[in-house]
Amino acid sequence: MIRPGLIVACVLAATSAARAAPAPSEEELIGVITIQPRARQAEAYAEALLDKLRREGRSDELRAWVDRMLAMPRLLAGREALILRLQNQQVQMRFLDARILLRQARRNQSVEGLRAAGALLEETARLSRMWAVSVMVRDGFHVTSIADEATALAAMAFDDAGDVGQALRLLGQITTASFVELAGQRMVSLAVRAPVVLHARAFAWIAR
Repeated sequence: MIRPGLIVACVLAATSAARAAPAPSEEELIGVITIQPRARQAEAYAEALLDKLRREGRSDELRAWVDRMLAMPRLLAGREALILRLQNQQVQMRFLDARILLRQARRNQSVEGLRAAGALLEETARLSRMWAVSVMVRDGFHVTSIADEATALAAMAFDDAGDVGQALRLLGQITTASFVELAGQRMVSLAVRAPVVLHARAFAWIAR
């Protein structure tokens, strides 16, 4: 007969050994993720690698690994939590990159920079809507979807670059209540300056 005390001692010893085991090295994490993506521990290793890169502030490597993991169907198959994390991470990083690019373009008064920032913001909004990313942006008392935030900034970037048609098209996609007023104000300004063929679309949106 096995004594209960002996069972407890064995469980405690196993727990202590697990705690004492060293964490996998970065090379081990990468090895499992890339060579054995269907291994039972691969998802946990992918999460651990992302956490490590974020914690150490290695932003460029984090971006590269997010893109790489999203292109690894064997790693992602059946792992919804990992997919959601990667999608959220990619949208957030692109949004940050686009805002930095927009600030630089405005500071340098670069039309090409404004267009590049607008394109990246529009792509960020597209990904956010496609993946239904639940990333939210706080702005004072408002909470808005990152898709509408990125769309509004993209419209303003194109407007600043002189691409009125692009700006009108993007402003018309905004649905979040806290941005509708902002979009309407911008639409009024654009309608005054827009080519005749765009006037009807601008004023129809303002009047809705």
